Amino acid sequence: MTVKNLLKLRRPIAGIMASIMLFVVIFFTSFIAIEADHECDCEDDCPICEAMAVCKDILHNIGTTVFVAAVTVASFIFAALKVSEYVCDRFLWTPVSLGVRMNN
Repeated sequence: MTVKNLLKLRRPIAGIMASIMLFVVIFFTSFIAIEADHECDCEDDCPICEAMAVCKDILHNIGTTVFVAAVTVASFIFAALKVSEYVCDRFLWTPVSLGVRMNN
């Protein structure tokens, strides 16, 4: 499979991953909302309480992952802008481009 074919697959794969993530968030949130009034009879081994704890942990981790990814992308963009600003200032401003007249 060539690189061009892989690049064509990026958008559909991203759409599939986003829809799966949306389904997971909606499913876990609805499960927590449905079982919110659950009264636990047994103290230690309640499967509903354990499932709710797992759902809460997954939702919390998804939120943390999105935040970390956003910070990483923002810092990368900031660094790329600073590097491009340095390159533009350093290499594109020559005496010829500035119109400096050099008399002998």
